[in-house]
Amino acid sequence: MNKLIGVIGAGNMGRVICAAICSVLGKESLIVADRNTEKRNAVEARSSFESAGQVVEESNVVVIAVKPQGLDDLLKETEGKSWTDKLVISVMAGVTMETIAKKTEAQKIIRVMPNVAMSVGKGTVGWVASGAVTDGEKMLVQRIFGESGIAIELQDEAHMDAFTALAGSGPAYFLHLTELLSKKAEAYGFSPAEAERIARQVCIGTGELLSDGGLTVAEWKQAISSRGGTTEAALASLTASAFEQDFHAALDAATNKSKDLSS
Repeated sequence: MNKLIGVIGAGNMGRVICAAICSVLGKESLIVADRNTEKRNAVEARSSFESAGQVVEESNVVVIAVKPQGLDDLLKETEGKSWTDKLVISVMAGVTMETIAKKTEAQKIIRVMPNVAMSVGKGTVGWVASGAVTDGEKMLVQRIFGESGIAIELQDEAHMDAFTALAGSGPAYFLHLTELLSKKAEAYGFSPAEAERIARQVCIGTGELLSDGGLTVAEWKQAISSRGGTTEAALASLTASAFEQDFHAALDAATNKSKDLSS
C-alpha cells in the first residue's frame, strides 16, 4: 500500500511512531509537523513542517500524536483543510472516535493506545477501527505499531478504557514495584546505588524469563517458590493481605479515569 503518512506531533510518542513508520515503509513515506523546530528536525522523514495544515493537505494518512487538550488548537491550525478522505489515526488518550469524527468530519478513524515500552521495541498497543476503515488500512496500522512490540485489535471501543489501565498505564505499576524493592533494600542497609541496581535487575531479569516463553507466568512462579522457602513465605503474606484487592482497585481507578476523560 503506497501511502504518504503525516505525523502531527514530534514529542516522545510521536518520534517513536515516526521511527516505526520509517522502519516499515521507509522515510520517503513520512512527513511530520511540530511547532518545535528542534523536535521536528530530530525526526528522520521525507520532509517536516511547522504547520500541521500542510501535513493534512499532503498526507493520505494522518497520525494525531498531540496531547488531548491540544486537539482544538490543532483544528484551528488546520482550518480550511479537509480531513474527510483521510485515514485518521489518533493516539490521544480519552478522545473517542465519535469526538474525532465530529470535529474533523473524517469517516475512517483508528484509535490507538500505545505504551512507553514502544521506545525499546517492547510496546503493548491496542487499537480499534471505525466501520469505514478497510482491511488494507487495518493491516497498515498493525504493521506500524506491531513493529515496536505487539499490537492487538480491539473489537469494541468500550474496551479501550480497560486497555489503557492495563497496558497504557501498566509500565508504571512495575516501576512502582521497582521503587518499593529499592526502598526496602535501603532499609536493609544497602547503599542507594546498590539498592536501585538490585531492584532494576530483578525486574529486568524477570521480564527476560517471561520473554523466553518456555513457561507460563504461573509455572515460573511455582518454579521459584520452593516448599517452605522464602518466596513461599512472601507470597503467603501477600495472599493474606489485601494486596490483590488493592491492586485491582488501582486498575479500576485508572479505568474510571479513562472513562472520565472520554466523556
